Amino acid sequence: MNAIQTRDLRFGYSKNHWFSGQKEFAVLKGIDLEVKKGEVFVLLGHNGAGKTTLLRLLLNFIPITSGEASILGVPVAMPEARAMVGYLSEHPIFYPHLNGPSFLELFADLAGISGDVKKHRISSLLEKTGLISHGSKPLTSYSKGMLQRLNLCRCLLANPQVVFLDEPILGLDPLGQQLVREIITEMRGEGKTVFINTHATAFAREIADRIAFLMGGTLSGIISKADVAAIEAPFIALVRGFPQKLFERFPSLVAKKIDETTVSFILPDESARNELLVQCVNSGFQVISLTGANDPIEKRFNLLAANLDAQEKAQ
Repeated sequence: MNAIQTRDLRFGYSKNHWFSGQKEFAVLKGIDLEVKKGEVFVLLGHNGAGKTTLLRLLLNFIPITSGEASILGVPVAMPEARAMVGYLSEHPIFYPHLNGPSFLELFADLAGISGDVKKHRISSLLEKTGLISHGSKPLTSYSKGMLQRLNLCRCLLANPQVVFLDEPILGLDPLGQQLVREIITEMRGEGKTVFINTHATAFAREIADRIAFLMGGTLSGIISKADVAAIEAPFIALVRGFPQKLFERFPSLVAKKIDETTVSFILPDESARNELLVQCVNSGFQVISLTGANDPIEKRFNLLAANLDAQEKAQ
């Protein structure tokens, strides 16, 4: 049994226009999707691609126009399906008159969690997200990132088996983003299924077991972590030393002089990267930085978006 499954899932709406009359708009155009238990599945798409609409259909926030969708074998329209999920919305919610613990207590009560279990889960989640020291502060004093982390706690209160995260690193600083990665990795280790909507390609590449591309309401392909690892993105290295000696040492690499002591090299693959590092160590050159020149996921994402744009212009 899959954690999430859809068959020919569609959603559209009608809109009246004063000039041209009623028009039909298709948002999702037949989505066939299978998300396995225990995997981190990322849905990548540009704004307006239908990512949030798909998530809302899976959560039964809006009705399905046609097709089927289920969570752990239960149709999404049934209350039992929603009892098994946690949801983090893109825009965090809060009640100004509450502090962090009382906010979580409210949602624990709504979920039927009480007693020592409630106390333990709230304190554990606040500790895990770095909010335990802000317990007595009103939510009006929380930053956007802190509210996002607090809502992540709310999402996990009922120990859900399937977790939906809509842009989970939006508004978070690097430390907050790393914390979210660690929590997602921990959930994977616990066997939970994590479904993420995002347009952050680097985040998707780092955290996902599989990545699906949603373009113009249709799935344009799904790739696995192994597929991503097989794509060798070029690297850029900044090396400090005598430029002429560097050029002589690495004649086959594309190089550019930055200043009197620094050279930038474009390395086409991991083999060239490793060779450069070994030679620099042996020759006494200093590698100042080593970064990926291109994100392979972003490259594919942009290519798919460009193809979609060309198709729409041709119609």
